[in-house]
This record gives sequence, structure tokens and C-alpha cells, in this order.
Amino acid sequence: MSKQARAFMVNISAITRQGIDAIRYTPVNPRGLVIWYHGWSSKMAGQELRALAFANAGWEVIVPAAIYHDNRGEIDYEDPKSYPYFWKTLFQNVRESDIWMDYARENGYKLIVSSGHSMGGFSALGVAAQQKAVSGVVAINGSGHWPLSHLFFQARFGQMYPLAAEIHKDVEEMSPHMHAQALKKKPFYLIHGAADNSVDPRADVEFATILQDAGADVKTEFIDNLGHFVTTGMLVSATDWLGNRFLYTGKKEER
Repeated sequence: MSKQARAFMVNISAITRQGIDAIRYTPVNPRGLVIWYHGWSSKMAGQELRALAFANAGWEVIVPAAIYHDNRGEIDYEDPKSYPYFWKTLFQNVRESDIWMDYARENGYKLIVSSGHSMGGFSALGVAAQQKAVSGVVAINGSGHWPLSHLFFQARFGQMYPLAAEIHKDVEEMSPHMHAQALKKKPFYLIHGAADNSVDPRADVEFATILQDAGADVKTEFIDNLGHFVTTGMLVSATDWLGNRFLYTGKKEER
């Protein structure tokens, strides 16, 4: 069956769990659950094409609303004073991931993939570092080495971004690169535009090296001449990788 035909078999619905809104994309007989995290200043509804790419490949997709986004309160994302809120949003995504792990368990999913773009890629990796139930990660233009990315952000914009002590502590301690031993049994696909001048890909290179040194299964792809974008080719590569990496074809656990 063609992907175009399968697209008509994806049910799209709004759900709310513990006060957090999300959009759910459910295909017929889903093989597992993808939690897709959107980027800084983005919205749930703007993720539809990305979510459908995974749903058309047979995965149920949950796109949660991040704090300070959508109906959870918007801010001036371009104001340098909002920079700490980038990290606060990221940390909150990780802390709220218990909600979606509970959802996966209640719906009997054995396969749980965390994924996202930009801040969503940071979030997907942070969630995997904290949640044993996550089976694997697809991170697009993200970073698993948060202290290094913090330095690169300052270099990129040519100014210092001082962080309060408690935020700086979380950047250091919650950074996925600090949890390589916990992550080494999960597979990772890190996709990055090699010309990305928003999230420096060198942080992904360093993170991948740390994971590989720990013995993790890591695939990296750095796409020449591509900036901070998600392309159709990236999504095809991501869904192909998931299909090849996770051969489980059943829908859910037996009750």
C-alpha cells in the first residue's frame, strides 16, 4: 500500500493528559509509539507533516505542547532575556515525560521512540537519558551535549548568556552525555545539517563519540550544505532506520 493511501488511515485527535495538551496521530495497527518534541518557538499543529511521516510508517505519534508554547503561555522567543527559558522548557519536557511513559504503558506499547527537531532533539535525548522505557532515539538538529551547546549558542550570537546557578547545574547534570552508561543499550540516529548555524553540529559529533566509546549503537548523518531545517529526506531516512532497527511487527503487548 502506498504512503499516500496509508495517510488516509491515520486518525488525528487532540488529547489532554494531566493538563498537558497533545496531538495524537494513530495509524491502523501501530507498531509502537513515537513521542515527537517540537522546537523552540514552534507549535504542536506545525508538526503535522513530520508526525504524519512517522504515522504513515506505522507508528502512533504523540506531539505534546511544551511549556511557554501554544496554550501554555507564549513569550518573546527572540529576546535574549528569554534564553534561560529555552533550558527551562527543555527540562520541563524531560520531567513531563513520565506522562507519556504512562500513556505508553496503559496502551500496551513495547516500543517507545523519543524524537524531535532542534530543541525537540535536545528533549528527545534528555528523555531517553531519564526514561528506561525509551527504546531508541531519532534526534534531528539536536544535541546531547548541553554544556557544549550552551557555549556554542553564546559564540553563535556573540554574547554571553549567564544562567542562574540552578539552571546551569541542570544543564550540566541532565545533559545526556553525562548518562552514556545508561544510554549505551539504546540505538541512536543523530541527523544534522552540516551547515546548521543555530545548533552547532559539533556538539552532536562530541556526543556521538562519547556514546560510541560507551559501546552504544549510534548512527550519525551530517548533511552537507544543509542548515537548521528538516527535509523530506531526513524523515524518510528516520522512518527507514526505525523500520530496520526495530523489526517487531506486533501492535501491543498481549493482555
